Amino acid sequence: MKDINPENLEEFQIPESFLQELFELTGESENNRGFLLVCVGQDGRPFIYSKSASAVIELGIRKAMEEFLDESQNHDSLDYLSEDSE
Repeated sequence: MKDINPENLEEFQIPESFLQELFELTGESENNRGFLLVCVGQDGRPFIYSKSASAVIELGIRKAMEEFLDESQNHDSLDYLSEDSE
């Protein structure tokens, strides 16, 4: 058995075969498939995988992500607390 040194691990990458399978599971047809996957690596840095069947799908994914980020930022803000106390 190979000794594993946790201080000297190879940089992990999600296998391309997994990303291809994920892509195949999205959308209803070949023309409307796509995904955006945001992860954190073993060193704590974020990385992003993205694949889409067309520019239109990519724009739709980006818009959905923008809305998600805007909404989550609004929920993270403490501004809503001051509204409740008025």
